[in-house]
Amino acid sequence: MHSEQSLEDWIQLFQDRKFVFADTHWWPLIKIQVSYQWYIFQQQNDRPKPYIQLSQGHFPTPKKTKKSLFASLKERLQKKVSTSAVLILTDHKNQTTAWEGHLVNPYTQPFEQYFAEQQIAYDLFDISKPQDFKQFCDSNLYPHFQSEVMSKFYADTEFQSALQTACRSLQELLHPDFNLYGFLATQIINNQARYLYFVRLFKFCSYQKVLLYCYYNSFMMAVTRAAHHCGIEVIEYQHSQITSGHFAYSPWSNRIVDSAIFFPNIFWAWRQSDVNYIQKSYQYIPGFRAIVGGHVFLSRMHTIAEQKEQSILFTLQGRGIPEFLTQRIVNENDWKWYLRVHPRYPQDQSLIEELKKQNPNFVEIDEANQTSIYTLMPRMRFHITAYSGSALEASYFGVRNLIFSSKGAQTYQAEIQCGEFLLIDSSDDLNQALTTNNYKSYLSFPDRAMIQKNILQYF
Repeated sequence: MHSEQSLEDWIQLFQDRKFVFADTHWWPLIKIQVSYQWYIFQQQNDRPKPYIQLSQGHFPTPKKTKKSLFASLKERLQKKVSTSAVLILTDHKNQTTAWEGHLVNPYTQPFEQYFAEQQIAYDLFDISKPQDFKQFCDSNLYPHFQSEVMSKFYADTEFQSALQTACRSLQELLHPDFNLYGFLATQIINNQARYLYFVRLFKFCSYQKVLLYCYYNSFMMAVTRAAHHCGIEVIEYQHSQITSGHFAYSPWSNRIVDSAIFFPNIFWAWRQSDVNYIQKSYQYIPGFRAIVGGHVFLSRMHTIAEQKEQSILFTLQGRGIPEFLTQRIVNENDWKWYLRVHPRYPQDQSLIEELKKQNPNFVEIDEANQTSIYTLMPRMRFHITAYSGSALEASYFGVRNLIFSSKGAQTYQAEIQCGEFLLIDSSDDLNQALTTNNYKSYLSFPDRAMIQKNILQYF
């Protein structure tokens, strides 16, 4: 029952159905949120908690009337209108990379430095702390839009029925406890409210571009739709590989043309192979482009060649560790294992702590999780992961990648076929892989000069 094929069957069944609310076809958000929630659902060891149900209550009543809200907003913004050309959407929660003495968001921080050098005016909006963005902050405006959208949602019985049908099918095909109706309804209402909020605010600014990452985040999707409404171009910085193994980049049907407003104008990818894939996968979206922009963070680093240690970096992704690898880690007396938890999947923390207790001399978890991956990686001889994009960064630093899981085999099929990455599925595979020497990667990313050229061209 817990299979990717069941999810794919559901997608095939509903991808061409009608999910229109507020003059918007919501299939991209629905597909992406369902896929991500299904991934999380399968990682839970205990009985899953019930998903939230849509509240019948009301959001806080704005203290001002709609007319006075817009009047006061217009008056304030006309006095403090932003003249910046670019808006960067960032997230404080992703300030996880140690760099130059402090934690940064590796997806946006290097762009800020390039923009400063090129004298490109920009504003920074932290989606986890919107109240800090003084140009846009109005505590009364957003609740007004939430109430307005919720009222329209309850009046649209046809859309509710379509969403309920899709959610019942999820329970039938995937799992009876996988009830997403309330969750999806709330996501859609909040997305539409944010969209209306940003449409109003963009009209008072001079932005020509919006730069973001993880376009499939619901907040990012709302801003993307608002930017398109206002004629602002959206550029997504893709911070990993782009393959069919990712729920947001798997191929879309031609129905996606009805929902093009959810997608960026430009996908800034790391590699030509990613560009080739996305051009095929997104062929139905009119006018979009994919470019080999490069790995912006690595281009800002001063790489120091370090002596390779007898060490292995294991980047976890919420899927636990296969038994054959667990046994090797517990009984290890040769290699040192650095076990690194993915920041979005902290459920692996207890697992790595237990492995540390069982083999304290050969398992490292503190440095593995507190040090930047860009500092750790050059010291490693091997990198093990299910399918993480950090495998590309490992290759850049001359570290041999060992891939496990069927999803990893799919994600890195080309790299495995040509021998760049090794696929491991047993203790014998692992033992043989660890004996390989003289590894040299073919991978490279555009250098700083090329990235500067790209930034001048696209911003």
